[in-house]
Amino acid sequence: MNPPVPPPPQVDAAGVWSESAYAQFIFGGGKCIVKKCRRWTDRFPCSYALRMRVCSEKCETLLYRNYDKTERKIENVYLTSCAIPGKRGLRKIGQAQRMHFRDWLPYDERDMTKYPMYGVSAIGTADNEWFSARNITEKRPERPPVAVLRTRDKLQMEYKLRAEALPRIMNNAMALQKWSDEYAASRKSVDQINLAFIKKVVSTREQIPYRALMRTRIVHDAMESLGRSLSKFDIRSWCGIRAVAIRQYHALPRGRR
Repeated sequence: MNPPVPPPPQVDAAGVWSESAYAQFIFGGGKCIVKKCRRWTDRFPCSYALRMRVCSEKCETLLYRNYDKTERKIENVYLTSCAIPGKRGLRKIGQAQRMHFRDWLPYDERDMTKYPMYGVSAIGTADNEWFSARNITEKRPERPPVAVLRTRDKLQMEYKLRAEALPRIMNNAMALQKWSDEYAASRKSVDQINLAFIKKVVSTREQIPYRALMRTRIVHDAMESLGRSLSKFDIRSWCGIRAVAIRQYHALPRGRR
């Protein structure tokens, strides 16, 4: 693919960082982060480090609600640049367990806020992880929900691995943001070339208005598939779907042909 996708970061901490999982994360789509939506979307993540994606401009507006552009800060149910104060402040408010978060917790890779912008749910998960490890070590009965049960010593070892990986994760996220912009420009160019092929070649050859062809499901899906892979529509591509496209064209209501 041109532009080439940046390679996945080398991460020794727990988690799924294989090439296949990395490709699935970028190209496989996922659920919209907005709680009232949760619709499946093929859009790329808006933040690769936070692994957040939205399905529409409306949901993007909800994700960045309360963003103060002048003060460069944000505080809502999804994102915060105010949740992890300095070490002195953490001790003052009795949250010393959060002091290690700055060393390893991924934050938004874009320069949108004065201080790092974290995912609220990620902070909650980190809190549960810390309290779970404390309770296991001290044999307390409460067990906050966590993905992996660890003692305090094992969690400290995991923190160290995460801290070592954080610079690589952030560099990768910034590289993916740059790649996304380049990909979007390439995708726009390929879409225009493919549409021109449908208009000038296929439509003329089949004597069918190109707009009607674009309304058929199979041509729409082919354009989307070729566009995502930055591939060009050609005669071979058309011949592979021609029979179904003609049949779907004739099945269109007369007013849409």
